[in-house]
Formats: sequence, structure tokens, C-alpha cells
Amino acid sequence: MEYQDRLTVDEVRDFVRLNGELDGVEAWHPYGGGWKPLSRTARSRVSVNGWLVPATRIIFALYHGRWPDGYIDHIDGDPQNNHITNLREVTPSQNAKNHRRQPAPGSPCVGISNSRGRWVASIGHDNKSIYLGSFCNVCEAISARLEAEELYGHTEAKSDKNWIYPHAG
Repeated sequence: MEYQDRLTVDEVRDFVRLNGELDGVEAWHPYGGGWKPLSRTARSRVSVNGWLVPATRIIFALYHGRWPDGYIDHIDGDPQNNHITNLREVTPSQNAKNHRRQPAPGSPCVGISNSRGRWVASIGHDNKSIYLGSFCNVCEAISARLEAEELYGHTEAKSDKNWIYPHAG
């Protein structure tokens, strides 16, 4: 991210500021009548001195007074919710844990598969697949998977526990 080496947070403040709700940014339009709110679409970028910078990184930098070192993660999993309380700095491995994944065909959720009539639970951690067990009952397999998500730090909001197994609720 070359812009971090070339743009200071103070330079960004000359062109962009946080809005009053701390969930978006406004840009200065010298010919268009002052401060105007920018688009709030997911993954929006802001042009500052010729650099396109992700809005989430600008919000973080303006609030904390420094560029983030790692990735910016949306705690609730909603990429359109850019409120500062919903943004956190994470490492690449933390960010990888929080990506939504789709279950395999025929599986009720991520990390559960059916093998020869038994339900097998597994989870990924530190670039390894961890076997959690083989179960007669799908509910037991899901329970093992949910416990492992908590143990290995997978973000609760992004595990979609309620849609994975609606009766676990």
C-alpha cells in the first residue's frame, strides 16, 4: 500500500474528514460548495492527492491518527457498516478466519461433511485442517464445530450460527 508511505494522515485531513456519526467520510469540494458526503457503498474508495484509498482505512486513520498496520475488518461482517466501532485492525490470519464461507454441497454448514453415513466435523487453523471428530448425529457434529470456532477465535457474527443450524438458536 504505497499511499501509506506517501500520504500522511494530516494531508488526508486537508481533503477528507469523518462525518458526525463516525461512520462515513466527507470530502472537500472547493468548486462544489464545501464538504460533501461520499458514497457509502461497500468497499468504496476515496481519492486523495491522486491516490485511491479504501474508505475504511481513511476512517480508521482519521479516528486513530495513524494508518493501520494490518487489515481492517468489519466486526459484524457487514461491509457497508463503516462505523468506527465496527472497524478493527487485524492480522492477515485473523482476517482469513473471518471470511464467510459457503458449506459444501449436501452439508448443513461449513466444516461439516457426511462420510459413509457419519457426520465429520473439522476446522481450519494456522493453515491446517483440524479433525474434530466423527459423529452419528449431525447436531453433535455442529456442536463440536461451534465449540471449535469459539476456541480458535472465529468471529461469532461471521459464523452465521443461526442460518447454519436454525434449531441451535
